[in-house]
Amino acid sequence: MDYATLQEHNMLPQHCSLFRSSALPLSHTTSRLESVTLLRLSRVINFIKHLIDMGAPLPAPAPFTEKQLSIDDSPLNLGKRILSGFLYDGKLRGITPNGTVYKHRIALDVFTCFQGKI
Repeated sequence: MDYATLQEHNMLPQHCSLFRSSALPLSHTTSRLESVTLLRLSRVINFIKHLIDMGAPLPAPAPFTEKQLSIDDSPLNLGKRILSGFLYDGKLRGITPNGTVYKHRIALDVFTCFQGKI
């Protein structure tokens, strides 16, 4: 959905500060959880593309353990470790600024469709 359509349907946030991924006004076509699941999956794909563009190898699928994370590690290395876990178990994870890892809630039907395409 583009800006003009959102504007036409009076679905734009009231303030520019709300123009971010956490404010997705798409409830008339998908649920918020479906939209956010697609957004997160696209971020995984973009990170994989970024690694490929850098000439870096993709991490091997491996069980994820928080013991392998160090907040002092580079964002790239943290991303690779989270991606490695995703490739192993299909769980979408996030990391807070203090290094706490958490699992994202996902729309299972969207994720199942995505898995069937890869």
